[in-house]
Amino acid sequence: MTNVLLHETVLAPAAHWCSPAVECGIFPGVCAKPDGSLALPDGRLLAFGPPFSVSAGEQTGLCYESADRGHTWREKGVFHHGGDITAWETRAALLPGNRLAVIFWAFDLKAQRHLTNRLALSDDGGESWRVIDTALPGQAANLLPEPDGTLGVVYAKREGDRPGVYYARCALREDALAVLDTVQLYDALGGANAKGQITTQFYNLKFGQPSLTRLADGTSLLVFWRKSPAGRYEIVIRKYR
Repeated sequence: MTNVLLHETVLAPAAHWCSPAVECGIFPGVCAKPDGSLALPDGRLLAFGPPFSVSAGEQTGLCYESADRGHTWREKGVFHHGGDITAWETRAALLPGNRLAVIFWAFDLKAQRHLTNRLALSDDGGESWRVIDTALPGQAANLLPEPDGTLGVVYAKREGDRPGVYYARCALREDALAVLDTVQLYDALGGANAKGQITTQFYNLKFGQPSLTRLADGTSLLVFWRKSPAGRYEIVIRKYR
């Protein structure tokens, strides 16, 4: 993929939202964020997310399953037993051979330190999982299985030099991820993380939540949010060749 920008559209946040067709509490009794979800070929739905907390302690990432289009759910497995390491902003993809992959933002709550993105993998439909280190210096991230068998990872890099949105083309071999090449898609000059505790950083985030979609004409759409210089939050849609 190249970083040749063809077009950019900026949208203001929506003033009104429609109601969901199904309202359900996947995580009864806890405050959780079921961010990642997948629709499987057989019609089942999978949802992934952690019981959200910013306190050090036992962090987990949960996999839930629905066989009735989201009306009811059951806990299927735990994709992350993390101790003090979070599984925030989960995003999922179905890989060849019905392999499940979930990427997440890993943060050490005890050390108050960002880690590289982690990738959870399952070969049995979500019953059991193993977690590998991607070595990618991202936070919120998303997955894009490529036609050539490689795995694309688009991620928000908010620390170090040249913060921004990046795309990495990777080779997933068994339980190891090898980065083949990387390109910056959005230069977030001045958008690095604020210093201090993670709660302070949350209040000062300037961009994030990237996703990438391939179009039939060979171009790609990148979508993410950012805080404008005027202080407004907006959705950015960029088309690349």
